[in-house]
Order: sequence, then C-alpha cells, then structure tokens
Amino acid sequence: MLQSIQEKSKIINSQIPRPILWSITMIFLVISSFLLYITYLDVKSQGNIVYIKNTSVLTIYYPEKLSANNIVASKNGTKYYYSWCKGVEKIKKENLVTYASEDQAKASGKELSVNCKK
Repeated sequence: MLQSIQEKSKIINSQIPRPILWSITMIFLVISSFLLYITYLDVKSQGNIVYIKNTSVLTIYYPEKLSANNIVASKNGTKYYYSWCKGVEKIKKENLVTYASEDQAKASGKELSVNCKK
C-alpha cells in the first residue's frame, strides 16, 4: 500500500509542476481558514458558546441555560460568576441559576467570586 501511494505521488509530481501544486495547496488552506472563521463568527454572534478560560480546550457549557449577560451561580452557593470565571465548570447543571444582571444576583444574596474579574 505504501509503495502504491509513493507511486501515485510520483505520477502527480511528474504531471503537475511543484509551484502549481503549492499554489493549489495554499489556496485550499486559505479558503478553509476563511470558512472556519466565518462559521466561528456566526456561532459567536448567536451567543451559543461560552468560553471557559482555565481549560486548554474550548468548552461549551450549558448554553441553553445561560442568560445574555452570562451571570451564573449555584443555587446552593453564596457566590455568582461570569461565564469565563474559574469555578463555573464545577457547578452542576441541575444547580445552575442564571441572572439578568449583577444587581439581580446581589439582590438574591450572592456576591461576586474572588476568581472573577470584569
């Protein structure tokens, strides 16, 4: 199998000049990158993704339960968080409470976590 791939590669290289092959590859990469970026902007504008900074991988965290302001808390806790704060990922889905504003969170007796910064 490996030999057949090498043979096919030689045939392609002999039929298509190397600069044209590189150009086709670069055009493909540019178009792919552009389409991925457009998709990213579309998803981000819909507000369906919440970014959690303390992980090495993008985390999608209960987007259907987060408010537009992304102020969340645990119904059992005393702190409220922004979606990007450390500790949000530890809140169980069934305990997740959202608030429309900081004032609403404060009125319910919650205070901003020390891990959060605006």
